[in-house]
Amino acid sequence: MIANSLVICLLDFLFSVLAGLVGWGAIGYLQIKGSTAALQTSSVGLGFIAFPEATSLDPEQNGKGWFTFLMFTLFIASIDSAFSYVESVVTNIIDEFHIGRIGASIFVCLMGAILSLFFTSNFGWVFLDLCDHYISSYVVLGAALMQCVAVGWVFERESTAKMSPAH
Repeated sequence: MIANSLVICLLDFLFSVLAGLVGWGAIGYLQIKGSTAALQTSSVGLGFIAFPEATSLDPEQNGKGWFTFLMFTLFIASIDSAFSYVESVVTNIIDEFHIGRIGASIFVCLMGAILSLFFTSNFGWVFLDLCDHYISSYVVLGAALMQCVAVGWVFERESTAKMSPAH
């Protein structure tokens, strides 16, 4: 069980590093070619403007070969992240409500599909951009701050209580 966890963590790390190298490599390639798509470095601009532009500018491969393979790793990395997001919610539902994994997984995936229908509307692109901006700018920062407080304050108090002599 521990070996499986280590392999999953290692592969997730390697895919994330490879995805970062592909992203920065594509932007650098666009800057060398003098393309204005190199300015699209975040959100949907990176995935739907910069990467297709970088692929189309490659005259020898015409979108095939290593660059396309490396872009495919971005897709694999996103699927990997989606599994981890779903699994974390499913595990919490199982622990809280004591239901089966299959039922909890179906519930979480169905709710995700229903909520994602909003992105298919005419307002979907704007909503996606807003969600991306606020989640990556504020929610992640808030979660990191709460983790720091939890580790530094709560766990410190628990370890201090264990070390103090009982009266």
